[in-house]
Amino acid sequence: MNKTVLLMLLLPLLAGCNSKETKESTPPEGGAKADSTVSVRDSVALLQEFETEKELLLQRVVGIYRVVKNVYMNNGHYSTDETLDKSYCSASWNKLLFAVHRKEEKTNTLFFDNDYWVMSPELGYVSYEGFKVEDLVLTPERRAAVTFTIYHSDSYVPARIDMVYEEGTWVIDDFEDLKYIKSWKKGMTEFVADNKRE
Repeated sequence: MNKTVLLMLLLPLLAGCNSKETKESTPPEGGAKADSTVSVRDSVALLQEFETEKELLLQRVVGIYRVVKNVYMNNGHYSTDETLDKSYCSASWNKLLFAVHRKEEKTNTLFFDNDYWVMSPELGYVSYEGFKVEDLVLTPERRAAVTFTIYHSDSYVPARIDMVYEEGTWVIDDFEDLKYIKSWKKGMTEFVADNKRE
């Protein structure tokens, strides 16, 4: 969304929020007029905060996937100790991942038929391009969604990650394969809750 459109959307909201304050602070006749630029300044500050956070979010995601690509291309596979998950995913994601592994062991079944970091069951070449912030909410809790494309040697997968803000940094809360409309977190939750497998 371009800055002009966002500013046009924010101005009426902030002006509405500040209208009561402006009326109450208007002095009696003959007094000086209240500063009417307060709501405009607030809108501009909010827009700047939004754009700054958006840029920081993109830098964080690009940095995460630079590490992921190095891990996969250098090792030829994902590390089984889940270092990437522990470093870059939310507490709720890691808790759910632990529950999935316990259920796999308990029921002697396999949930992961694919790798959510590369959206493929096999690894060859992998790259990540076209990162774009699709959704960003700063209050009351910070959350966001970033889309991008994962390229393999002979195919590609449009993907999305849902992000949350924990302990002062953005972390991944869900991986989504947009080609098959698959949410990994939803699938994991259903697998853990499925009593038929026990």
